[in-house]
Amino acid sequence: MLIYLIKAIACSGIFYVLYALLFNKEKMLVFNRFYLLGSLVASFLIPLITITVEVPEIAQQHQYIMPEDLVTVQYVPAPGIDWVIYMEMSAIALTVIVSCFLLVRFLLNFLALIAVAKNETGVYIKGIRVVLLNGPIAPHSFLNTIYLSKAEYERGGIETEIMAHEMAHIRQKHSWDILFVELLKIFTWFNPFIYLYKRSVMINHELLADAAVVKQLGDVRSYQLVLLQRAATQSSLALVSSFTFYIAKKRLTMLLKKSNKKRTVLLSLALIPVTTLVVFVGCNTVEKKEADLTPEEQKELARAKEDALSTISKDTMISVTIPEAQPATDDAETKSGVTAPQVDIKKFSPPKIIRDMPEGPGASAKELATYEEIIRQVLDGKKNKYKWIEGKSDKLLPIYQKMTFEQRRNASQLPPPPPPKIEVRKFTSPK
Repeated sequence: MLIYLIKAIACSGIFYVLYALLFNKEKMLVFNRFYLLGSLVASFLIPLITITVEVPEIAQQHQYIMPEDLVTVQYVPAPGIDWVIYMEMSAIALTVIVSCFLLVRFLLNFLALIAVAKNETGVYIKGIRVVLLNGPIAPHSFLNTIYLSKAEYERGGIETEIMAHEMAHIRQKHSWDILFVELLKIFTWFNPFIYLYKRSVMINHELLADAAVVKQLGDVRSYQLVLLQRAATQSSLALVSSFTFYIAKKRLTMLLKKSNKKRTVLLSLALIPVTTLVVFVGCNTVEKKEADLTPEEQKELARAKEDALSTISKDTMISVTIPEAQPATDDAETKSGVTAPQVDIKKFSPPKIIRDMPEGPGASAKELATYEEIIRQVLDGKKNKYKWIEGKSDKLLPIYQKMTFEQRRNASQLPPPPPPKIEVRKFTSPK
């Protein structure tokens, strides 16, 4: 889960950097609206994609050789594991608590707006409900309702441009975009880019509504004067589309800027390499060899991986007991208080099928017969051990690598290589 969240944050960051560098200053408002929302959705979907890649044969081979007389390996839990688990649980608890707090606040604000729309005085203008509120407030809209100051409305202080602006918010369904981003922010509040996304979405809404007003009324100069007069008033409600918003200068500039279709197409082509980069960064990859296994073999491989991870975890230290150490003399033990380490030597038993070694194309009948003949020669039946025969034992591994899994099940076990030479030194206590 942690890896998924990190990838989602990275993807959203790359998408937003592209928007800030290329699209933010261009008058491609409809494109920007769908890009902001679409890139947010893609940021959470791309980490769920799994791509199968073909890995070279050499990279898939793992070292399996083990000496017959293997030193004892003891697994001792590393100190501080309880502290790490405590920190992880604390982080999860903090995330849940903050998300619950934001969700409750969101629901309270939402219900407050709905209650105001039902209880306060309202009129209908061109089929849209207008709620008149007491006190000085800036005109704003939410869902299908426009909120205005009752005193300002009754004395005719609401400009035609203001009503056209708020109606444009409603017709273009801007409130649904804000609700969507707000819900994402509740559950991913730790993502710093989600706040930049929300700010950019709301600014883009204002620019879209401004463009609709100019298209409807056709008087840019008059509308700019209205914007300057209203610039000092802001709405304190978090979920609404407010008339005055963040940067009035950008709105005034965009009103005079002309859109360039050719430039828009060229800039949109930048999505291709950036999307490729994001998919490369955020998706999951699996090896082709693993993907080509049958369902039963995939289950067996997954079970083997789980067993290996449960045996040797990342929070485990390895303690090795040195074999063949000679005990210290009684005098040395008495002086230093240090005793010789205990030796526990276990016999290595090779597995029937070495799963870490990839499946081969298949050995011929002659090679299988040669393999069994060499096994018969190197196997000491009395001691049930393998002996190393130069020129013969070294032929077993190449033949075994050619075998398929089915051939390995029917063949004899692959004997281990000869044990390495172990230098035995007498234990001397420290001074």
